[in-house]
Amino acid sequence: MELKQQIISLLQQAGAISIGFADIVGVAPVVRERLDEMVAQGRHGTMAFMERYGDIRQNPALLLDGAQTLISMAFSYDKGVRHRRIASYALVEDYHYRLRELLQPVVQFLEQETGAQSRICVDSAPMAERYWALRTGVGQRGRNQQLVVSGVGSRVFLAEIVTTAHITPDPVVPVTSMEGFAERCADCDLCVCACPNGALADPERFDARKCVSYLTIEHRGELPEGVKLAGKIYGCDICLDVCPYNKHKDVENAIQKETAMEPQNEIGEEIKEEIGEGTQKETEKETQNEVQKDAINSPFTVNEDILSLTAQDIEAMSSGQYRRLTKNSAMSRCPLSQLRRNL
Repeated sequence: MELKQQIISLLQQAGAISIGFADIVGVAPVVRERLDEMVAQGRHGTMAFMERYGDIRQNPALLLDGAQTLISMAFSYDKGVRHRRIASYALVEDYHYRLRELLQPVVQFLEQETGAQSRICVDSAPMAERYWALRTGVGQRGRNQQLVVSGVGSRVFLAEIVTTAHITPDPVVPVTSMEGFAERCADCDLCVCACPNGALADPERFDARKCVSYLTIEHRGELPEGVKLAGKIYGCDICLDVCPYNKHKDVENAIQKETAMEPQNEIGEEIKEEIGEGTQKETEKETQNEVQKDAINSPFTVNEDILSLTAQDIEAMSSGQYRRLTKNSAMSRCPLSQLRRNL
């Protein structure tokens, strides 16, 4: 078995559901231009990290001396469970650590077989992740700014391995502009209409300052006047929930789990005011806390304590209890005081 096929086999065993290989070259100028424009217009909000390391983001060869190949991968985090007010990616263990753990055997294999040095990148290095996923054919661009993987949807984490080994690249998918979406996005605007604050109103100029995920996780201090959280306290799945690419025929809404975090009474009324009566009914139908049958295979484990978390729990817990709850969770980046602010 040739080297590339051995790597693919190892990555599939690790749980990767889409894999692509590319020679390391400079990123298409349009990617840097769009990012520079976003920063200049302030649409990145307070995410100052987007202003730094532009040279590395433009040229991943700077991440590792002698780097020749970039491997792009997508992993599903869809475990078939939903929480009304917490993004589904946060219901599993922290992907930064879990994906590194899963990919370490691949890096060791490369070193043993070829003597190559490799670096694992999981949403930490300044990497144009979606660009490389598009370029290598791992997925297509969704109107909701997420990567859409064929047959799986957009509930995926991305990861990369940058290595000094030369591995036969896949055919290049040209990314000469950021125009164009996955096929079914062309005549669909469900995500655009569902976004509570209109962050997707201009699909080519995403505005993070209006994104509920950004507001609940990244924005510190008081929330800007007039923004809507749509009942969310950590992240937001609204644009994922309405996306046809995330509707799988093997996913059934047969088993419902209601929790105290479900928007009802005064919380429910607030959401109706924020996103509209009709949208609320659709959102209730699609995003109730639920267990779905035959979810796509995922190498992650659900944190049952976070899945069952209630508003009362958040109000009552100590800072020590919160640290223990979120010790191996992406939610650890959000202070307890901020989570309470979002209630």
